[in-house]
Amino acid sequence: MEHPILKARDTDFVVQESMVLPVRDGEDAPFQYLRLRKRGYTTFEAVERIAAVCGVPASDLSTAGLKDEDAVTEQHLACRGGLSPGGMAEFNQRHASGARTMRLTLHGYGDRGAGSYGGGPV
Repeated sequence: MEHPILKARDTDFVVQESMVLPVRDGEDAPFQYLRLRKRGYTTFEAVERIAAVCGVPASDLSTAGLKDEDAVTEQHLACRGGLSPGGMAEFNQRHASGARTMRLTLHGYGDRGAGSYGGGPV
């Protein structure tokens, strides 16, 4: 008797982080909240690449946890000071196609890093 294969490809496993972030209006908040959709990257790799493309140190980014690289995942990031729209656009363009992909979208602004909601800096 053969056993069924539950996860043969990374697209067979989809993780969407569910987090309530108290978002406030205005870009004057100390943190910018981003939503990251990734496939084929570890959270550590994603943070390093975001920091490099957007010109901020990796220590300015925090997450509420780590997500599987062998899956399609969505998670929140907090960036101290925020990323420019141009930086996000460049990041998204560089990582839009191929077996490994990532995309950032703006979620809002707030007063605390993502790590203070259940994880920590990466």
